[in-house]
Amino acid sequence: MGGGGALRGNLGNWLSRFSANFGVGSPILAELLAMEQDVALESECLEVIQIVSDQIPIIIAPILTVVNNIISWLTLPWVVTVSFVFREANMVADFMAQNGSHSPNELKLWEFPLPACHSLVLLDLTISV
Repeated sequence: MGGGGALRGNLGNWLSRFSANFGVGSPILAELLAMEQDVALESECLEVIQIVSDQIPIIIAPILTVVNNIISWLTLPWVVTVSFVFREANMVADFMAQNGSHSPNELKLWEFPLPACHSLVLLDLTISV
């Protein structure tokens, strides 16, 4: 189960990325764990957005812990939005998640785009604008 995310500037430019190997679990848990590592709190999984935004009751312990962490951030005195993003405009995060799922590293931060990721950065910018 891999996770990945992108930290972008206000114009969508690359600031940093992460990829992570979260072990074994459900796709919803993978999305939540990736969201927990990220700052933008975006997800292409509508169920995850609903769980966090609408605070849908969760009884599965691993998921509940991560959801509670994310919800606690939303109560801090800063502007945070939780938003759905279409997969087509989130290809960098998908690439990073795939990279993470095959990595021995629990969490890896990337200062520069991976060469295979350059075209996806530009594509995400084109689609999201």
